[in-house]
Amino acid sequence: MRGYEEPIRCVITSPPYLDVTSFEEDQWLRLWFLGGEPHPTYRVVSKDDRHERPAKYWDLISDIWRVLGQMLAKSAKIVIRLGAKTIDPEQLGKRLQATAISSRRKVSLVESEVSEIKGRQTDSFRPGSTGCIREADFYFQMT
Repeated sequence: MRGYEEPIRCVITSPPYLDVTSFEEDQWLRLWFLGGEPHPTYRVVSKDDRHERPAKYWDLISDIWRVLGQMLAKSAKIVIRLGAKTIDPEQLGKRLQATAISSRRKVSLVESEVSEIKGRQTDSFRPGSTGCIREADFYFQMT
């Protein structure tokens, strides 16, 4: 594999949402194509619960920042979309900013925007279920 000739200048990402996403369940079709069960499974393929427990979740987000700090160009732009059931978007933003220290670079929040989630897929698959009702986009500048 060839290395990067130029540092990455822009990242747009949406890590797992805190206390919402189960990747094993959400990715069952991909897993099936790879020889897995023909239906969603839970904790069979992955016991990784970083999306459920806040301390482990923020460790995951810190890991993301650590890698970004190593890969990104000066003045890189980063957009991160997050959501949670139990933490409001303002608190998500504060925690996201606090974990940015893991990048070992100066990271500044430029802008954020919260949006209501309408027509959630969850409503189709699990009517009446509670899920994430808002998500937020955070735009950062790295130097």
